[in-house]
Amino acid sequence: MKKPVFFILFIIGIVFILSVVQIVVSNSLSTKGVTLGKLEDETSLYKKENALLKEKLLLASSYTHIASEAGILGLVRNLRQTSLTSPLPLAFRQ
Repeated sequence: MKKPVFFILFIIGIVFILSVVQIVVSNSLSTKGVTLGKLEDETSLYKKENALLKEKLLLASSYTHIASEAGILGLVRNLRQTSLTSPLPLAFRQ
């Protein structure tokens, strides 16, 4: 008579313990899901910001932008070459 009662109490105890474990794990996962959602939002924000900064960098480093900024600062293109000494001849005639 004691074996069936002990077996039933053992099964009820296991069911109770597993239910408590399931509740704890479910609560843990639900809070981690919220944190994961926030991290995904933050990641997408940083990806957008990174794309905008890359575009700004490419614009600032382009030759047309540099040339226009140089023109604004008063720099002009010098097409004439100036040398302080006369160039040496490459070969002598014999």
